Amino acid sequence: PTTVPTPVIIEDSPPIALIVVLAVVAGIILILVVFWITRPTPYGFLYNDEGEIVVDFSALVRPPMSNLTSRNAVKGTEVGIPGLEGVTFTFRSSGVFMSSIQVAPATVRVNNQPLIEERAIDDSAWIGTSGRLYNFSTTARVRTEPQ
Repeated sequence: PTTVPTPVIIEDSPPIALIVVLAVVAGIILILVVFWITRPTPYGFLYNDEGEIVVDFSALVRPPMSNLTSRNAVKGTEVGIPGLEGVTFTFRSSGVFMSSIQVAPATVRVNNQPLIEERAIDDSAWIGTSGRLYNFSTTARVRTEPQ
């Protein structure tokens, strides 16, 4: 009599360790995406002393890596205004903040007070640097020409 060998069943399921590692990685990615999405995007305007918009934060073209890593923070070098190179504008749900790492010889003043470390800037705050004045506003102004 011939004996028939019993079939060997091989499971093709992935090892549990692989499933756990993939789940942890997916969880971390999900947390980072949610964190990034919840960061406020830049908003507001900087006007020069003649009332002309010099920076529209919402329309500012930023390097992709800056936009990815610090969506809610705009470095002074990105706004292109001389004297603001050592400043960072941070946009939070609680308001807009300026922080400074003073780069000599430029000094930055907010409402005629030296900017030291970090300070909230309100709507219509005056920002002075390199002998020029700028006004921060969260809303666009309609410019009227004198007649």
